[in-house]
Amino acid sequence: MRKAFLFFWIILLLTHGGSLAEADKAEPIEDPWLSRRAADELLRHLTRDPAFDEPVPSWWDAQLKLSYTAWWITHPKVDKPGFASFTKHFNLEAVPKSAGLTVATDGTFVVTLNGKAVGVGNSPRYEHARRFPVQQFLRKGDNQLTVQAQTPNSAIQMLAMLFIPPDGGFVSDDSWKVATAADGPEVPAVKSKLHAYGTGRERLLGWNVLYKKVKPVGLEIHPPETVKYPLRMLDVDGKSAIFPHGDAKRPVRVVIDFGREVLGYVHVVGRSEGRVGASSPILGFGEDQQATFEIATGEFYEEAKAVKRHRMNPRDSYDLPTGAFDWRHPERRGFRYVTLDLPPATKPLTLDGIYVEYPYYPTKYRGYFLCSDRQLNRIWGVCAYTLRICMQSFYEDGVKRDKWPWMGDARVEAQMNFPVFGDTYLARFTMDNLRGRGKLTSHLNAIPAYSMYWILGLQDYYFQTGDKDYVTSQADEIEDLLDFCLVDLDKNNLYDPPRRWWRFIDWTQKKILYDLVDYDEAPDLDKHLKWTDHQIDYKGAMTAQHALLYDAVSQGATLLRMAGREASAKKYEAIAAKMKAAGNRLLWDPKRGAYSDSLVEGKLSNKTTRQSNAVAVLSGMAPPERHAAIRRNVFHNDDVPQLQTYYFSFYTLQTRYQLGDTVEILDRIRKHWGPLVAKGATTLWERYDPERRMGFGEKFDTNMSHAWGAAPLDLFPKHILGIKQTAPGWTSIRLEPNLHDLQWAQGAVPTPHGDISVWLKRGPKGKVVGRARVPAAIELEDAGGLTVERYK
Repeated sequence: MRKAFLFFWIILLLTHGGSLAEADKAEPIEDPWLSRRAADELLRHLTRDPAFDEPVPSWWDAQLKLSYTAWWITHPKVDKPGFASFTKHFNLEAVPKSAGLTVATDGTFVVTLNGKAVGVGNSPRYEHARRFPVQQFLRKGDNQLTVQAQTPNSAIQMLAMLFIPPDGGFVSDDSWKVATAADGPEVPAVKSKLHAYGTGRERLLGWNVLYKKVKPVGLEIHPPETVKYPLRMLDVDGKSAIFPHGDAKRPVRVVIDFGREVLGYVHVVGRSEGRVGASSPILGFGEDQQATFEIATGEFYEEAKAVKRHRMNPRDSYDLPTGAFDWRHPERRGFRYVTLDLPPATKPLTLDGIYVEYPYYPTKYRGYFLCSDRQLNRIWGVCAYTLRICMQSFYEDGVKRDKWPWMGDARVEAQMNFPVFGDTYLARFTMDNLRGRGKLTSHLNAIPAYSMYWILGLQDYYFQTGDKDYVTSQADEIEDLLDFCLVDLDKNNLYDPPRRWWRFIDWTQKKILYDLVDYDEAPDLDKHLKWTDHQIDYKGAMTAQHALLYDAVSQGATLLRMAGREASAKKYEAIAAKMKAAGNRLLWDPKRGAYSDSLVEGKLSNKTTRQSNAVAVLSGMAPPERHAAIRRNVFHNDDVPQLQTYYFSFYTLQTRYQLGDTVEILDRIRKHWGPLVAKGATTLWERYDPERRMGFGEKFDTNMSHAWGAAPLDLFPKHILGIKQTAPGWTSIRLEPNLHDLQWAQGAVPTPHGDISVWLKRGPKGKVVGRARVPAAIELEDAGGLTVERYK
C-alpha cells in the first residue's frame, strides 16, 4: 500500500511539476495507474481550461433545435446593398437568469436591446455569427430588440436567435419588422431568397448562452506610485485600486494578466467622480511578456501595448461616466493580456474589478492521455485547451484573428475532437455552414483543396458516427461539389484549376519575422523579414491538389454508393482510376524517387516537398511499391525542409506511421511542439519555428491560439495506447499498444458505445503489460496482449 502511495506521488510530481497541494485533492489509488478521478485532477491543470468541469446543460438540445428554425430575413422590396433596421418586440413575464443572442448579417451591424448598446459585428469574412449575453439588458414586460445592418456588397439580410433557458426564445422570421432607414416606415420582414454567401445557406446559427466569469491572475500598475493601494491581483484579493487626483501630467498603465489565452468580453468595474482626464482611457488587447521574451503564449504583451494595431484587434477609446460603471467591451476578443491606459488624472478613479465573460462550448473531456513524459503531457494539455476554445459557433481557426470556419482547419479540428470530446454536432454543423445547399458557384473558402476536404470531412464524420442518414441527406451536395471540381481536369486527367482560386496547401510562401522587433520603433520591417526557402511550387498541375481530388472522388463514390446512388458511384470510380494513373505517370520524378510538386507545361517542377508526397501517400494515389523510396528520399532527407506549421504535421506524421516510421514520431513531436510548451505556451500558435525567437507573421497578424496544430490529440491514443478503430461507428477495434521509449501511459477514447480505456506500463525485461476496458457492443479483433475487461 505504501509503495502504491509513493508511486502516486511520483506521478503527480512528474506530470504537474511537484504541486503537492493539488495532489492532496486527488483520489489515492492502490494500483500503479491513475484512476479517472485522479487523472482529471491533473488534466484540469494541464489544460488550464476555466470551464473544464462545467456540465452540459439539460436544455442543450432545445437550443440546437431552435437554431435550426431561424430564417435569413430581408426587406420585401429592397434587393440591393444598403442599410436596414430589423426590429422585434417581445414580452417577458419575468427577467430570466440568463439569455443569449446570436446575430449574423452580410456586413456590419449594431445590436441594441431596450435602447442600450449590446454589441457590434463585422463582415462575415471573419465572423459568421456573433454571440452576446443579454440577460442584463432584459426587463419585465415589453422588450425591443433592434439590429441595424449595413451591407456593402449584397442585399440586406439578417439572421438572429434569442435563447432563454431552459427552452424559451425566438428566431428571425416573418414576425420581425424591417425598415430601410433608422426612423423610416417598418414593414414585415420576409424570408430571404438570396441566401448568405451564395451557397443556399439557411437556418443555421449554432449554440449560445454559456459563459463563465474569469478573473485575472495578476495585475501591475505603472508607475506604481500613482495608486493609493498598489495591488498585484485586482479582483482576486477583493480590494480596489484607487488612482489619486492632482497629478495632471502622469498617465497610468494597468497591465492585466489572465494567466492563459482566453476569449470573451472584458468587463471593467469601478467608480469615477467625473471626467478622469483630458482624454478617454484606452483598452488594448494582447498576449505575452515579449519584452523579455518570457512568452506565456497567446496574443502577447507587445501587442497589448502597441500603438499600431492589427485590423482584427484595434485599440478602442471610451469615455467613463460619472459614478459607478460596469463597462463591457462590445466585441469578443482572444487575448492573454489587457492593458488599460488611463490619462493624467484630474479626479479620483477607483477600479473595483476586471474580468472576462468567457464563452465555452458545452462538452466534456471524455478522452485523455497521460504518460511518464511530462513534456508530452503538457503538449496534450495545450492541444486540448486550444481545440476547446476554438470550438465556438463552429470550428474556428483561431480566437483572435479570423474567428472563421476554414474547411482545412475544421477537418483537422473535428478529427482532434473525436478522441477527446467525442462531439459530433459541431462537425456536422460546421460542414453545413461551409457547404450549404444547392449549386456551388465558388470553392469553399475560395480554396480548391478545402472543397475536397469537405468530402473527406464527411467521410471522417461517417467513420466516427456510422450516421448513414446524414450522409444520404448530403448526396446531392456531394455530386455537385465533385462535378464543380472535376470540370478543371485537363486533357491528361490532371487537376489544374484556374488561377482565380487560392491554391493553398500549407503556409510556406510567406515572409517570416525572424527577430523580435518593436513595431512602434521599427517602421522599416524589411530588415526583419525574409522569404522562406522551401516554398511549394504552386504553378501548373499540383501533386497535392491532384491527389486530394483523387481522394475526394474515391471517397465520394463510396459515400454515394452507401446513399443508394450506384450509377453515380461507378461514374466517379472510373474517373478516380484515370486520375490515379495520370498522377503516377506524370507527377512522379524517377530521378528523385519522389513526387514533384507540380507539372508545368509538360515539365516537372524542381521542387519536392513533404506536403505533396504526404498527400500522395495518404490519398492512396502512391502505390505501395513507391513507399520505401518516398520514406528514404523525402522524409529521411534533410535537404527536404521540415514544416513550419503545426497544421500539416497532422498529415505528415500520419504518413510516416503509414511508411513504418514509428520510432521517429515521438522525437518529431518533442522537437516541434516541445519548445513551444517549454516557453509556457497555453495554446498552440498558428506556426512556429523553434530556431527563431518568435512566431511567424507580419506585425500582429499571426494567431497564437490556432487549433489546426492539435495533431497529438489523435496520434497519442492511436499510436501509443494503440486504440485502432476498424469500422464505421466504432463497431469494431483492435488494440496495438506501443510505449516507444515511455515507461507508462494511460488514457481513454470516447465512442458512441462508451469510452475505451487503456493502461500500459513497462514490465520486467522491458515487456509492455497492461489492461483495457472496452464496451461490450464493440467487436474486439485483437487485444494486443492486454487484459481486457468488457462492460455494458
